[in-house]
Amino acid sequence: MNSALPGRTNLASVLRTAQAAADTTHTLLTRPEAADAALADYEIARDAECSAYLIERAQYYAAEQRFDTPFWQRRQVLRQRAPAVPDRTAAVAL
Repeated sequence: MNSALPGRTNLASVLRTAQAAADTTHTLLTRPEAADAALADYEIARDAECSAYLIERAQYYAAEQRFDTPFWQRRQVLRQRAPAVPDRTAAVAL
């Protein structure tokens, strides 16, 4: 993920993702009967990371109030809707 958000793209995050991929690959190669579960677990973890990133990005964009242009208006979904927990589809639409 290319991200300018604080703490999102750092060496520790990259290493955790690489380790998860290696663990999943190892399971696929050594225990084929567990392949479906390993892939599902990997997908769930990556999806959770992506969702957290999209929510955090939407929160940063919603907090920006210096500019009143179409670019920023499209990104201020949270301020317009003000949900308690932003839904993932709103963040993706940015």
